[in-house]
Amino acid sequence: MIDNFFDTNLKKGIAVFLSFALFVGVYLLDMTQEEVIEEDEEILVLYDETFYYEYGEIISLEISEFVDSNNTNLLEDTVIDIDFVYEQDQEYPAKGDYQGTANYLGDVQIFEVCIVDTTVPVFEEISDVTVEVGTDYALIDFEEYVSVDDLSDVTLEFEDIDYDATNAGQYEVKVIATDDSGNSVESVILVYVEEEEEEVASNTTSSSSNSTSDSSSSNSTTSSSSNSSSDSSSSDSLDDSTSSDVTDDDSASDDTSLDDNTTPDDSSTGDDSDSTDTQEDDSSLSDDTVTDDSQDTTTE
Repeated sequence: MIDNFFDTNLKKGIAVFLSFALFVGVYLLDMTQEEVIEEDEEILVLYDETFYYEYGEIISLEISEFVDSNNTNLLEDTVIDIDFVYEQDQEYPAKGDYQGTANYLGDVQIFEVCIVDTTVPVFEEISDVTVEVGTDYALIDFEEYVSVDDLSDVTLEFEDIDYDATNAGQYEVKVIATDDSGNSVESVILVYVEEEEEEVASNTTSSSSNSTSDSSSSNSTTSSSSNSSSDSSSSDSLDDSTSSDVTDDDSASDDTSLDDNTTPDDSSTGDDSDSTDTQEDDSSLSDDTVTDDSQDTTTE
């Protein structure tokens, strides 16, 4: 019976022990799995294997730009290293491909950084060109009249559109600016072809001479007309003088005639007066006689 008791208790003890061991094992397994999960959350993950930046852009080495994680400890403990090559006196790296590394507590991730140039050149200034007639197109240095802004080296090309050196006028020349990355832009230069200065001066002098000649001719005509007017005025003056003299002579002749006629008229007037008085006296006497005769007849 005692043997049976011990056997029963032993079996119970073993069962309890096994149960406890099983519990501890499960607990430890859960703890291990949680640790594995936490370790998985801190695995270094990058946004991409290749990162692109525009040439001239200042690149920040912030971890958050390369590592895809919100884990503060991971971000603080990660180190980014990129072997950039910088141009002289510039804060941005030169164009090209660079290798970078992200290191988190020995976990190293490799990535690539590419610096590319996709920006076209910009024309800052394009000046007009003025040449003389006959100027050869190949002798014109058009680059002196164009200013271009670009971070890369730029090559200028000029294409003749309708340039004609033999005729004065306005023409267009196309200018193409291309940087060493293949980015290009085009515009137009205005070219003015003008006559030579000596020819222009000669034409101006000739025109001035013609104008002077016309002016002289006009002055000559005016002078001739003035002289003609002066002669006419002198002639009129002489005619007036002659007429005045003739008038004076006529006046003098009339005065003389009047003087000559005055004496006979006075004499004739005196005779006529005496004759009239005599006739009046005779008439009066005759009338008186007739009256007297009339009265005598009546009396009888």
